[in-house]
Parts: sequence; structure tokens; C-alpha cells
Amino acid sequence: MWIVGGLTGAAVAAAMVAGAAGFIAGSMKPATGRPISSSPAPARVADPPSRGPTPAVIPTSFVTAQELVDTLAEQGLPCGAPTYVPNPSLATSLIDCGPTIVVGVYATHSDALGAYQILESAARASGALQAHMAIGYNWTVSADDAAYAKQVAIKFGVSYFATD
Repeated sequence: MWIVGGLTGAAVAAAMVAGAAGFIAGSMKPATGRPISSSPAPARVADPPSRGPTPAVIPTSFVTAQELVDTLAEQGLPCGAPTYVPNPSLATSLIDCGPTIVVGVYATHSDALGAYQILESAARASGALQAHMAIGYNWTVSADDAAYAKQVAIKFGVSYFATD
């Protein structure tokens, strides 16, 4: 035997089916609309504290390598002294940030992945070069320093690839 709100299951079922004793048929509420309960109404839960302003969203794609270089700097990941590379073969825009970091923007994600494949082939052919690259939707950041490339990948929420 089961008991609901102090009534046996049989009594509740009979009242619900017959609509007797002021119950709304098919529910556990009397005709007054108040639920059958001896419990007090639940206390109101306070709103969560404000977390401050919403943080800026990092772009997922870039039009130029300079936009990417600027965003890297804004995120605390400066890339050194940027030098624009004219007429890159695969990238639509390429910047050399010194001896260890290269930033590229591509027409498509496939082109960005292709840039890693080229770098990986060169690294394997040389036997000495190590390749570390963060790859976004249409951009790459390659670095000799694995920690830098990993930080870019983490900050931007993108993939990290390495040959070592």
C-alpha cells in the first residue's frame, strides 16, 4: 500500500478517477489549485553574484596576418618584431616575427592544414627541425618554442600539432 499526502493509494486513486472529494481528475491537486502537501513553500533562491563584464571573444578567423599578430599581443602572446612577407606561396598573408615565430592567414582551413603538412615534411627531411604549430580556422602560428605554440592553441581554443 502506498500513501500520498496522508491518503492511501486506494483513496487517492478513487478520488482521482471519480473526481470525488473536490480533486481535479488526473492530478494530485484539489479543486482549489493548491497541491496536497504539508511542506512549506520552498524558499526563494538568491540570484548568483555578478561575474563582471563578459570577456572579449577572440576571433576565430582573420583577414590578415597583422590582425592575428595584433590579437596575439592583446592576449599576452606578442610575437616579436613582425616583418611582412611579400607574395607567400600558400598563405594569403604571412608575417615573420623573428627567428622563431611565423604567423599566417589562409583562404581556407584546408590551406592552413596544408601549411602544417609542408612544415612537417621540411622538419622530417632535415632531421633536425622541430615543428610546433597552432592551427585555427584559417590561420597558423608556428614556433620553434613548443610552449609558445601550445599557449596560442590553449588561449584561442584551437589545435596544436608538433613533429617531436
